[in-house]
Amino acid sequence: MSGSREREKRQAERLEAEHAAGSEERRRRLIQLGSAAAFLVIVVVAVLIVISQSQTSGGDTNLEKVSEVKAELKGIPQRELILGDPKAKVELIEYGDLQCPICKGFSEEILPAAIQNQIRTGKAKLVFRNFPIIGPQSGPAGAATIAAGAQGKG
Repeated sequence: MSGSREREKRQAERLEAEHAAGSEERRRRLIQLGSAAAFLVIVVVAVLIVISQSQTSGGDTNLEKVSEVKAELKGIPQRELILGDPKAKVELIEYGDLQCPICKGFSEEILPAAIQNQIRTGKAKLVFRNFPIIGPQSGPAGAATIAAGAQGKG
């Protein structure tokens, strides 16, 4: 009888271990699905915010800061959409949409320090890549920027 009880005990332990492993696997899958769903919600909300903030009747024609930008960039080599020494070892690539309010915030709040500390000193160069994602005017605005850069007016 003791052999029979021993087998039953081992079988019960094995079943309990399998159940625990299955529960852990289900828990892991639920956490992954929950994380993916939360990420998707955040992305959708961010896209909706960007779209709602970018819907205007026309382009931004505020040219007040042009002289400030020209003064800030004075003396830094620029060729087409590359700002800084073309032979710099570090290349900072900015993907941006000219209608994107987040891109605008980046260019006004974060980029100036990089320009002064890295690009002006020749440690890095900045390359702009048009990434039209906001609206129908994004493509033509980006094309105009590329054309201006090709003409040395970027």
